[in-house]
Amino acid sequence: MAIRINLPAVCSSIVFSLGTQTALSQGADEIEEVVVWGRSLQLLGTSDSASQGVAGYSDFSTRPMSRVAELVEVVPGMIATQHSGPGKANQYFLRGINLDHGSDFSTYFDGMPVNFRTHAHAQGYMDLNFIIPEIIERVEFQKGPYFADTGDFSLAGSNSMKTYDALEESFTEITFGLEDEMRLVTANSYQLEEGTLLAAFEHHQSNGHFDLDQDVRKYNGLLKYTGTLANIPSRITFSAYDSQWISTNQVPQRAVDSGQISRFGFIDPDLGGESHRVSLTGNFEINSWDLNLYASSYYMSLINNPTYFLNNPADGDQFEQEDERRLFGGSLRKSSESEIFGLPATQTVGIDVRYDDVNELNLFNTISQRRVSSIREDEAEEFSTGVFAESQISLTDKLRATVGVRVDFYSFEVDALRAANSGSDQDSLWQPNMGLAYRANQNLEFYLNYGHGFHSNDVRAAVNTIDPVTLATLLRRRMCWSRAREVRLAFATTH
Repeated sequence: MAIRINLPAVCSSIVFSLGTQTALSQGADEIEEVVVWGRSLQLLGTSDSASQGVAGYSDFSTRPMSRVAELVEVVPGMIATQHSGPGKANQYFLRGINLDHGSDFSTYFDGMPVNFRTHAHAQGYMDLNFIIPEIIERVEFQKGPYFADTGDFSLAGSNSMKTYDALEESFTEITFGLEDEMRLVTANSYQLEEGTLLAAFEHHQSNGHFDLDQDVRKYNGLLKYTGTLANIPSRITFSAYDSQWISTNQVPQRAVDSGQISRFGFIDPDLGGESHRVSLTGNFEINSWDLNLYASSYYMSLINNPTYFLNNPADGDQFEQEDERRLFGGSLRKSSESEIFGLPATQTVGIDVRYDDVNELNLFNTISQRRVSSIREDEAEEFSTGVFAESQISLTDKLRATVGVRVDFYSFEVDALRAANSGSDQDSLWQPNMGLAYRANQNLEFYLNYGHGFHSNDVRAAVNTIDPVTLATLLRRRMCWSRAREVRLAFATTH
């Protein structure tokens, strides 16, 4: 059972006066006031599910954010944790589901997918560190596999982050703290002849509270143009990110209990990583169609050692994961009003195209960050396209039905260090979704939803015939999917 409570107005305030009756009767000069205010978008009557919502605008204006992952924690039931350094993607949880680093929860940044397929560290790797939180205007979220417009990595839910087109006023914030903590963020909007240019910059450095200094050095930059190009309403966003850090990994409890290290101590001093991402996205309104295009270049090197001396008592189990890729893609969508069997309906159709060109997909054994042997040195190309259609039909004044279907096609090729682990394949799947929404009254709506969701798996697993560590023979299999279906009854209310 899910409950969504909406405030009744876009911006409302309630003033509570605090004071004793005695003070009032004595005509006190001042009465202390506490102002409680909030924002709400009225979604009853339009939502397909009780698991949809929007956060942003005034929600963010007075909310301090100490880390970028708090942008997804505005989704009710969402938790983002960190266990291996501040530059690594978070560990995510939603409604009791362990999402690892993003395998079943997708994020879109101005229309560009953030999750990576066939990543050197984790499938669906969702690193949000390239986002400047203060530039996010709103976060639209939906939970559950009930929506045809989201595909890969959206089984448990998804969210779409939109940046500001322009700022009401420029700002510069400087934060200082203990352990050499310093963060600078500045942004401004500039009026151009045909539109507006938004510029923002962020720098963050910190040594953290662990015994081993984290030595975080992060830089973020963003430029966004909003206006017209060739008489086409356009939004073009360029972002650049660079970061390096040292991490304190999980430590043995027995080492803490024995006094060998403190609670914030470390075993391996050489863990950490570096990462950078440069992205360009464009959103264009062409007649009644919404066109989104994106391109991104990405690199990550991550030094890790979760088992320390378990497998190699002499030199330790340290290893490096390296990922370098280029990402290209886009989407095309259209919503229109029509009639189905004489009933008013809103129809949405769309297509998504994505191409991942991964030229470094490596795993090395390391000693003190020095590569000593290679476990995997692979390359991969992965192409996908998804087509969807969804209709929301008004059966009566109070009852709406939603019916949709999505079809995804994937093809890939792997060029592995060991030729026996190379190969190519293709696969497809389709997912239906349907729902009913009953408006009991102006403040109460009931929902019944059914849907399918999935996440793709690392394509190397589909063609491997030799285990790269043990060299044991593996059974080759077709590209595999992790799928789930869900039925949910819920209601939403506003008061």
